[in-house]
Amino acid sequence: MRKVSIVAPLGTSPPVITEFLQYVESVLDQHVTDLTIISTKEPMVVEGLELLKAAVADRYPNTHVHVVELPFDDVDSEERSMHFTSIAAKILRDQREKYRVDTVHLCVAGGRKEVCIILSLLAQFYDVNEVYHVVMPEVQSFNPPLELIRHEAKELADAEDKLAYYRQKKERLEPVLYPEPATFNVIKIPVVPYPMRTLLSMRQMLKSRKVTLTPVNSDLISRLGNLGYIRVSRNYAYLTADGECLLHLLEAVVSQ
Repeated sequence: MRKVSIVAPLGTSPPVITEFLQYVESVLDQHVTDLTIISTKEPMVVEGLELLKAAVADRYPNTHVHVVELPFDDVDSEERSMHFTSIAAKILRDQREKYRVDTVHLCVAGGRKEVCIILSLLAQFYDVNEVYHVVMPEVQSFNPPLELIRHEAKELADAEDKLAYYRQKKERLEPVLYPEPATFNVIKIPVVPYPMRTLLSMRQMLKSRKVTLTPVNSDLISRLGNLGYIRVSRNYAYLTADGECLLHLLEAVVSQ
């Protein structure tokens, strides 16, 4: 049996993850063996996480849920952005190396914008099959059905037997977590694979922090200079502060 994985960041709207899981199972006709949820410690996010775990255990009991809890509430600084990049790189690497899956779907419908951008960027460096976004046309910035079950989500998070509580309230909770597929759209975002050889070459160049200009590296030097990652003089190129951030990202991607 082929193993299929979903990686998804979680924000304050847990249904986007169950909607996508339902889409992969029913529309793509692929059995999801592993679901990795990236969560924060924010109370509303934690409540949504417990609701998700119960909903998945009820409908898809053979899907293994893996939770990665971030050590901060938000990616709100460059330092935390770099930290999250390292965490996200390991998560994507683990799909093949640790969980031995054959197919990886990345859903970027939940979580903070910074988190989704970084995950989408890293997808081109790893063997991610597809990146998806989930849109419910009838829902803009406010989801009334979701807001109506916030109380139950909090009670479930506090319940000793969360699955039993979910099943007790299933008639009310399930329509929110698993709405009719016709009510939402799943959009595939193109992934352009990036050659590992180029990444290794770029990392080596940036690690030297001072590069002699040659006809061989002139094109890459020019592009890195235009992006502000290096400062170009007459005969040499020097790493900038932004270049140090790029080097950190490359180290996270190609270090293993």
